[in-house]
Amino acid sequence: MAAPPRAHAATVLRDAVLVVALAAVLVVPPVSQRLIVTSHEARFALIARDMLNRHVWFDVKVRGVPYRNKPPLHPWSIAAGSWWRGRVTDGSARLPSALATVATVLGAFLLAQTLFGRRAGLWAALVMATSYGVFAHSQMILPDVPMIAFATFAGYAFWRAMTGPAGGTALVAFYAMLALGVFVKGPAGLLPLAVAIVWLWTEHGVSGLRKLWSLPGVALFVALSLVWLVPFVAFSETDRVVRGVLWLDWIRYYFRAPRPGTFAAQFLELLGGFLPWTLLAPFAFVHAFRTRSEPPVRFAILWFAVQFVLIMAATSQRVRYLLSLYPGLALLVGWWAADDRRSRRAAVVTWTAAAMAVALFSGVWIYNGWINAKGNFKALAATVERHARGGEVGVFVSKGEYLQIDYYLGRELKTLDFPSDLAAYVAKPERPVVVVNQENWERHERQMPADLRVLEAPFVGGETMRLVRLGPPAP
Repeated sequence: MAAPPRAHAATVLRDAVLVVALAAVLVVPPVSQRLIVTSHEARFALIARDMLNRHVWFDVKVRGVPYRNKPPLHPWSIAAGSWWRGRVTDGSARLPSALATVATVLGAFLLAQTLFGRRAGLWAALVMATSYGVFAHSQMILPDVPMIAFATFAGYAFWRAMTGPAGGTALVAFYAMLALGVFVKGPAGLLPLAVAIVWLWTEHGVSGLRKLWSLPGVALFVALSLVWLVPFVAFSETDRVVRGVLWLDWIRYYFRAPRPGTFAAQFLELLGGFLPWTLLAPFAFVHAFRTRSEPPVRFAILWFAVQFVLIMAATSQRVRYLLSLYPGLALLVGWWAADDRRSRRAAVVTWTAAAMAVALFSGVWIYNGWINAKGNFKALAATVERHARGGEVGVFVSKGEYLQIDYYLGRELKTLDFPSDLAAYVAKPERPVVVVNQENWERHERQMPADLRVLEAPFVGGETMRLVRLGPPAP
């Protein structure tokens, strides 16, 4: 006999609180312990800082250049979390990713329990929270992490719309989650829509696509998208937005011909990122194939398979793109564990999750210490400031942008692209300091001014970084 609706809702709420608490205890405490050591992470912290300092929400700049590559929702969340302190910190920059991971775990629980029942929801949440790749990205400053949270809730809303009594409301929620996914990352936020289209087509034929229509849902999607698209266009040159962002960064970046050579490497990353559950996933897939006559099982398979095909077919491959695949895998493993009358599978999942949680929680502190020691750009910035004394600083580097130096220095560096730029810059009357990375020093040392003086040469991030200034040779 099914539980009364009120009792069922109370059980779901209690389980949801438990899932959120466990995930939060795992991923939130370490967020302030790691330095920002990559330009990709520093970029979003700098954007949020620019928002707070100049009180702008759309017309943000990085090193004086307008930034339009990604929609602004992710840096908005960093700025919101930093507002009470009045400044962006390492912890406030990472906190949105940790909270988004908690939300993703909750979404996986809700989707799995709606598809397969309470036990499957709990096991899917445990699998999601303790997957290596999910935990690792919870500590990174990336818009991909909140995008996955919105995508998982989109899947939950879609299934409720197709099977629940309040289908119209759930479908509006589906479009809201799609809009927020695009708001935070761009076109990749539409991956759940691709799953929904394939599901309806395979289940009901072309006519089944009509089930996706919702006037209020589409209107809400358009309205949320216009919130940021209109200011993006208004504050930018039209050609830059259309050609530079919409075409190069969003469409051409993903939809050129795939590179077969990257598939194997990306697949291996997927296997490693889903550890330790990679070892159980084959059993879940075999079980799912045998019981694919059940609609919830087919939906869980498609939730993984459609996104797997699209991500693996993309021209550009990044490990963070694989985050979209973990919820589908967690659904299948959680269902496999619950679909066992003798509960042996559930015991394996429970004890494995407990061991993995202990390993991740204890290991992240050790890893953070190692990262901080290896890539102490905070100390490098302090060394730069000791010589610059508030003056201008340039950067002449061969790869990346080294925005983490800007972040810790508290002001923008001047990008120098060629040796001639370096020579002209250091010759300024103020005698500014320039940071040169090891590869550029070895490649262009002979082209540099003869009286360029190396002030210090600290070893940071696996290479020697030279701080130089024009002046008499060192004695």
